[in-house]
Amino acid sequence: MARRTIDDFMEQLHARLAYRTDITSAERVQYLNDALRHVINEFPIKEYEGLTVETVLAGASTWQPAVTNVMWPKFLKDMTNERPIDYTSLEDIERTVLVVGDPEKYYWYNGTFHFNRTLSQNISMKLWYKRSPDEWTIGSPEFDQMYDPLIPMKAAAFALDTYGDQQNAHIQETAYNNAAARLRFPTQEHEKNDSRLGLKVRMR
Repeated sequence: MARRTIDDFMEQLHARLAYRTDITSAERVQYLNDALRHVINEFPIKEYEGLTVETVLAGASTWQPAVTNVMWPKFLKDMTNERPIDYTSLEDIERTVLVVGDPEKYYWYNGTFHFNRTLSQNISMKLWYKRSPDEWTIGSPEFDQMYDPLIPMKAAAFALDTYGDQQNAHIQETAYNNAAARLRFPTQEHEKNDSRLGLKVRMR
């Protein structure tokens, strides 16, 4: 059987919305994209795991990666000194007077890494990250089709909640959670990401 395309998802979403006519086809595409991003963010989907290695020059205390599709960073490593750079808070770094040296901590703000040191040398940075998807308008999602049934459920929950039908939105959200639980998908939560805590993973 052929894999679902966006037209199939559109029809399934329309059915979950009881074929109501006040939610347009353009809006249904938007809600499908919302649901796609939610699924990608919630689950450790390999097709959306990004990796880049770039050089940060001496004298810098910030780094904006050349890649533009970072949803959020998972882990950062200083490859020059072979050690991880720990995640910390904005307040922790901004309260500290920067000194010259090799960075030990960072915070992520507005697409930029902010370090607790001004680099004393060029450093090769290796970044593992969650990749943001492109706008979905044609074809099938990039990830494994086992996740496909979740998308119309989550999209319907978003749409119904937006239009004030919280009761049926809750029904769709419950269907989504139950489907994920039955399939035993692992979920990921983006917690403080450092060498002591790492990326926390839980099972439903």
